[in-house]
Amino acid sequence: MPAWDTEQGVRREVAAEHRQLEALFEELRRALRGADGEPSREILAQLGEALEAHFDREGCLYYPSIWALQPQRKAALSALVEAHGDLLELLEGVRAGLAANDSERAQGALAELWNGFHEHEQAEEHLLESIDRDLDAGAPDS
Repeated sequence: MPAWDTEQGVRREVAAEHRQLEALFEELRRALRGADGEPSREILAQLGEALEAHFDREGCLYYPSIWALQPQRKAALSALVEAHGDLLELLEGVRAGLAANDSERAQGALAELWNGFHEHEQAEEHLLESIDRDLDAGAPDS
């Protein structure tokens, strides 16, 4: 399989995971506005598991393959991996707000997490688009 097919597959997979995570963020936002703690906790658990699994796939599967094919992207990929830890810390803030039964605090922490995730998501998708463009420019003509 040519390298550009692998990269485009990664890009599609990452984008699909981002859409699923966005749906969980929105579901949690709605639940927190309703101030019903138990559904919020369940959705937060789902979001946390999905975020952690997504970050694991990126850090252990997607990024290393990109790194191997595009070593000049090391700094950008390293920055994305570092951001995962920051985002997981923000997730802890949402958990703390819910644990304290402080819906306002949980909503504020979720807003921070969403903003950080959204910025991360955009940086990641921009990087993957850039890689696609570079690979397409160097691809042999059909």
